[in-house]
Amino acid sequence: MPDVIGLRGRDARDAIRESGLTPVRHPSLMSACTPRGVYAQRPDAGETVGAGERVVVEVNTGSHGECGLRLSPTEPHLTAVAEQFVAFARGLGSPPLASRVELYLGNRIVETRDAEDLADHRHWRVCRPFYAARTCPFSAADTVGAWPGRLAFTGAPAQHPCAHPGAPPRAWAGLQRVTITPTRDSRVSTTGPSSSTSTPTIASPLPTSAGPNPETAGKPLAPPTTRGIELTA
Repeated sequence: MPDVIGLRGRDARDAIRESGLTPVRHPSLMSACTPRGVYAQRPDAGETVGAGERVVVEVNTGSHGECGLRLSPTEPHLTAVAEQFVAFARGLGSPPLASRVELYLGNRIVETRDAEDLADHRHWRVCRPFYAARTCPFSAADTVGAWPGRLAFTGAPAQHPCAHPGAPPRAWAGLQRVTITPTRDSRVSTTGPSSSTSTPTIASPLPTSAGPNPETAGKPLAPPTTRGIELTA
């Protein structure tokens, strides 16, 4: 199997043909945030492929310029929620949650858990049949914690094909929202070196901050008139 990571689609197909393999194209809709060109291959470069065996090369042919995601500003108290969740995802402190928490994949609820349980990273892992099956179980905490680049906070859902494949549930009406998404755009407001794709969503009653921002520690992270916060990672 040749090494085709980073090549343009056409160059990858040529390299595959030169190795005696036959490439077949299967288009699918993916996030525009995926790096352009070949970003994944199975099996790895150098592995032997037998006659008739299937190899997979994943190529993004879209423009990486579409990955701006039209990020809207985030209110300071919601930025504090996002910062606290990122800190938790990286092994520092507790998640910004209170009481019972609903975990969604896409626009459907998967689990309802006690906030105490979600202090354990293992309880963030959820899966729903026929949704993102290749990545199941999915964990917002693990995904954010593992992302090596920059993270952006926005007050609206990320505008790419993977975000909310259907209408949001009525239960989300009246919730405030903060979205955590990876970015390579140095112009947007971000938090440091870091690690999401578009789900799950966490719908929680009002949390109280435990840091890391000392100005918000011990204070409500949202106005008392707000019913809750939708945190999408």
